[in-house]
Amino acid sequence: IGGGKKYFLRWAVFWAVFLLILLPWSFRNYKHFGKWQLTSTGTGYGFYVTGRMTEGLSWDEANNEYILLRYGIPARHIPASGIAVRSGGSPTADFDFESEAQKTGISLIRKNFSKYFFIVVKRLPRFWITSHSSVFGVDRPLSGYLGEKKYAPVIFRLGLLALNGMFVVVAVVGAVLSRRNRLGFIYIAAIVVYFTGHIAFDPCPRYHLPAMPYIFIFCAVGFLVLKRKLCNQQILPE
Repeated sequence: IGGGKKYFLRWAVFWAVFLLILLPWSFRNYKHFGKWQLTSTGTGYGFYVTGRMTEGLSWDEANNEYILLRYGIPARHIPASGIAVRSGGSPTADFDFESEAQKTGISLIRKNFSKYFFIVVKRLPRFWITSHSSVFGVDRPLSGYLGEKKYAPVIFRLGLLALNGMFVVVAVVGAVLSRRNRLGFIYIAAIVVYFTGHIAFDPCPRYHLPAMPYIFIFCAVGFLVLKRKLCNQQILPE
């Protein structure tokens, strides 16, 4: 990859800027909760639900259990706008609950690590191959639309799914072809891997959106190579 002072200086600048961007949120957490927290406290939810899944619960069952523990009401009773008042009546209680939930989840994961591994592996395809149909208001199950004979939403969702899948496949091809530029490849691949790490505690596909611009960079390489091959294979006129 290369070394020297310039290489390490670039990484030092990168991490300095990275931390400076996070600092305002960390100060906000300290002011709000009275404790330092570098980023969001929401990982407690993800680790708890995932930990309970390693014990055999489905995602719905683990999610409902978490909601009941935290808010004292079943998940089905939560309004569409969410819950405004947190459990415990104070931000600090909310922070402490998340911390304990995370500790419990990590403890369960350690006890059932082999099951945890397969849960994470199963999340990977769905994390990257998705339709993002909720953005367009067609996020109901396909079976529901088919049962009502509403085929337009089904076709639209399948189209979005195919488009997203195409981008991911072409990006993989582009990543393989661009590996010769090792430094650039590592920078971009590291960012993609970082956001993919969300599947360790939460499979929500929207968490891959910040990495999509970098996926498009790999896509550009893949499409460029494909274009060149097609141009080289043009049939000459007789």
